[in-house]
Amino acid sequence: MEMSSRTIAVAEAVVRARRPARMWLDALCVPLVEPARTACLRRMGETFAHASEVVVVLSPSSARMLEALRASEGARTEALLSFEQDKWITRAWTYPELANCNAVFFAADNDSDPPVHVEQVLLSVSSALYEHQKRRGGGGLHPHTVFPCLDSLENLTLSWKTTENPIRSAYTVMCGMRGRESAAPEDHFYAMASALAAGPLTDDDLAAAPPGEYFMRLCESVGDFSFVFSTAPRDPASGRGWRPMVVDRLEPILSWPTERQRQRAVVNPTCLQLHDMWVAPRGSVSAEATELAEHRLRLKPASDGAHGSLPRRILQCLRDAGFRGCGHSMELAEGFF
Repeated sequence: MEMSSRTIAVAEAVVRARRPARMWLDALCVPLVEPARTACLRRMGETFAHASEVVVVLSPSSARMLEALRASEGARTEALLSFEQDKWITRAWTYPELANCNAVFFAADNDSDPPVHVEQVLLSVSSALYEHQKRRGGGGLHPHTVFPCLDSLENLTLSWKTTENPIRSAYTVMCGMRGRESAAPEDHFYAMASALAAGPLTDDDLAAAPPGEYFMRLCESVGDFSFVFSTAPRDPASGRGWRPMVVDRLEPILSWPTERQRQRAVVNPTCLQLHDMWVAPRGSVSAEATELAEHRLRLKPASDGAHGSLPRRILQCLRDAGFRGCGHSMELAEGFF
C-alpha cells in the first residue's frame, strides 16, 4: 500500500516523540474492503483500549499552541480557533480514541521538541475557553456553540482524568460526537459504538445490520436507552414510536456536557417505560426557581411584553446552545419542562 505524505509525516512524528516498539495507524491498519473493514471498525474500541498510549499529531497550523504551552504561555483565542479546526479535533474517531486510551500526548509535524501531555493541553484549553466566555459577557452556554469540538474535548478529557473505568451513556457519546466529521457515514456510528463499549456485539443476526441499527442494538444490549433523546424521526410501527429511525446521524436534542448514568428502561408491547425519571407536579413556577434559572443561565433582562417572558428567554438561551426541541413548555412549580 502506498502511504500518503500526511501518513508518513504522522508516523515520523510519532517515532520522534515516543519511539514506540509497535504502533497503529488507521490509514494503514484498517482494511479497505468488506467485510473486513466493518469487522475492524466494530472492534476499534478494543484496539484503543489495549494501546499503551495515544500520540496526537497535529497539523502545522496548530503547532503554535504547543510551542506556547512549552513556553508556559496560555492559548489565545486565535490559537483556539486554529485548534478547533484541526482535522484531529473535528474527526469522528478522536472521541473513542480518548475515551478508551490510557495516556495521551500531543506532537506536531516537523516538531523535534518533546510532546505535550494531555493534562497541560486541557488546562490551557479550559482556561482559554473560560476567558473567552468572560470577554463575550454572555450566558454560560456560548462556548458550546463557538468551540463545540474543543468543548467536547475538554469534557471528555476531564471525564477520562477524574473517573476510573468510566461508563458512558449513549447520550453522553452523542453529545461528544456532535459536529464531528467522518470519511464515510458508517464511521460516525462505529466511532460512537467504540466510545460506548470496548467490544462489539457478537449477535450473528447483526452481521448485516445497518450502522445506526447496530449502534442502537449495542446500547440496548448494555441496558442504555438514552439514545431516544435524539432529533431523529421515530418508528411508525405500533408501540415503537419511542425508537428513532436513523439514516446517517443520531444527534442529541441538546449537546449539553453531562456524565449522566445510562438510562435504564423496559420495553413493553405498547411503549417504553423509562426508569428513575423525575416526577414533578404542575403548578405556577416559584420565585426561587425563577431566580435559579436566571442566575444559572445568565439570562438577559426581560423586555416588555410576552417576548420577555421567562420561558421564552430560557428557550432562546437553549436555542443559542443548539437545542432542537419543539419549543413548547410546561410550567411546573420547580421550573419549566
